[in-house]
Amino acid sequence: MVFRRPAASPSRTLSRAVESLLATVTNAWDVTFPAGFGAPPKARFRTLASWTVDADTGVKYFSGTATYTTTIQAPKSWFKPGAQVLLDLGSVRDLAQVSVNGMAVGNAWTAPIAST
Repeated sequence: MVFRRPAASPSRTLSRAVESLLATVTNAWDVTFPAGFGAPPKARFRTLASWTVDADTGVKYFSGTATYTTTIQAPKSWFKPGAQVLLDLGSVRDLAQVSVNGMAVGNAWTAPIAST
């Protein structure tokens, strides 16, 4: 790397990020399935969980894309200048596309499988 001008300072100290838990989502989740693939149009899960653990065989053995939806009330105090709000979905097994208020905000892929 080549710089055209000398640096104003030889080093810079950045403040350390501080993490704090704002809330734990304990809401129920509504899960919708497309028609014609054997699952009911809608299921309700008490917690965020894989549909493969559901007792309904149409849900449990469903193969395709489903949509999980819940509502979280986020107070203004969460949104301070320069702050970031992170959503931890736990262990994503395949792929999750996350939207907030209808806007896509990111994707989560399955964790890599360690080889032996």
